[in-house]
Amino acid sequence: HAARLFKVMFPDGAIAQKCVCKQSKTTVMISSMLATKFTEEPLEAAQEGPFTLHLDASSDAEDKLFPVLIRFCQGATGKIKTCLCATLALQISCIDQVFQQIRTVWTFPATISLLMFGRHRSLKVHIKNHASVYPFGCPCHLISLCASKAASSLSVTVGEALIWVFFYLDKSAKQKHLLKEHAEFVNVEHRKILKHSGTRWLPMGKCTEGILMIMPALGLFFQSEDLEKKQQTRNVCDLVCSPKTELYLLFVSFAITMFEDVNKLLQYEAPMINTAHGSMMELLRKVIIKFIRTEVLAEALSLLATNYSDVNNHVPYCDLFIGFATKQYLLRTVELTESQVTMFYSDVRDLFSTAVKYIVKKFPLNDPIHKFVSFLGYRHHQQYSLDNVVALIQHLPFQASACEMDELHEEFTMYQLLNIDATTMDSCREGGLLRPDILQHKTSKEQKKTQFPILTKLAKLVVTLPHISADVEHLFSMVKKNKTDLRSSLSAETLCSLLKVKINCFKATACY
Repeated sequence: HAARLFKVMFPDGAIAQKCVCKQSKTTVMISSMLATKFTEEPLEAAQEGPFTLHLDASSDAEDKLFPVLIRFCQGATGKIKTCLCATLALQISCIDQVFQQIRTVWTFPATISLLMFGRHRSLKVHIKNHASVYPFGCPCHLISLCASKAASSLSVTVGEALIWVFFYLDKSAKQKHLLKEHAEFVNVEHRKILKHSGTRWLPMGKCTEGILMIMPALGLFFQSEDLEKKQQTRNVCDLVCSPKTELYLLFVSFAITMFEDVNKLLQYEAPMINTAHGSMMELLRKVIIKFIRTEVLAEALSLLATNYSDVNNHVPYCDLFIGFATKQYLLRTVELTESQVTMFYSDVRDLFSTAVKYIVKKFPLNDPIHKFVSFLGYRHHQQYSLDNVVALIQHLPFQASACEMDELHEEFTMYQLLNIDATTMDSCREGGLLRPDILQHKTSKEQKKTQFPILTKLAKLVVTLPHISADVEHLFSMVKKNKTDLRSSLSAETLCSLLKVKINCFKATACY
């Protein structure tokens, strides 16, 4: 539509009136000119410094989409940038072709990070013979799966209750208006009922909060409905008006905040690989102190060494930490029977125990890369030794001779003695969080790039490692917006070129 737009924009221009640019020319311009232009920067950055190729695969049953993203350090600013290099459309049986094509394009060494961890048909299953590929589980996905797994241990399915209420009110403007009138009658702020979606990261918190805000109005609304017409109405009314349901909603609203706080921190766009391990350990600590006796935690060598499965190490039911609002509801509600309260406390203990079991089993808490990259954080750099840095190097494609390792020992010692002023620290913050990529860049620049050459090179490689799969998820969302039912014949090559322009160019200018 550009040619017709130019004619309207420049009605007096003879060149604009003669401009002809239909499908064929536009495709050539995008594929051969624009996409090529916006791929030059990542190619040049790959030749100059360390970088990481970020792989993932779509969930399509037949031909899968394999985007290849590159994360590199910009020389001028020191910030980490993510660009799209290629998008391959292959069958899962042809997984080896992905690495063959990568080696054809990228003739220089690269760290390849992988964030698709399915048990049967994922990339991880097919990369056992590729030593340069390092599988990284996305912490945000793991936290979301952990919360879902823990919530499944409850006898009351909170997610099902949220879905029932939403779909009961979704298609009826009359019922929504009646609910609003009931909210005004009981002097409660009316809130929109949000749809609970299991495919999003931890959506239950906001949905539960909204339901609890209008719970008095919902109770009156369903009590005023004609329960003789539909069985569905009776089922939803029994569920919403039950004090047991509100009890479980209050507890889930409290428990979900433990997972949400860590998830929100890790979704920060800046490199957070140095805080990922600490955040996951903090989540484990928050959960385990809710139901394990204090003396057991004091005697344990570490959180991972705590015997959480032993019932003797658990606190009594009355001492389980269920949140202040949940505790007050239990004290003032007389409709709950003793057996219901006992079942509730048993479910609470099962939820905490299931969450800890999942964290210990599935989270990369013992992964050396996640454990030792925290030396990049200025607050914790004195807690690590040179042996930790050497262990980190052994798991990365970082080539260093014996002489360079000796120099690294001196550099790391000087780095631990380094005193960074508050002004420099504040200039390296964005959104209140310290960016390790900018800090390392400014530190090496202020020291005239001679004091920490090897350590800076290692730090640049480390901060290019992706800590979550948000970049790939954004790309898949962009694919759905570009390859629609009206553009179903869009070829893979043209789609890749469009994505290169949108991600490599417009994403840097905050164009949505």
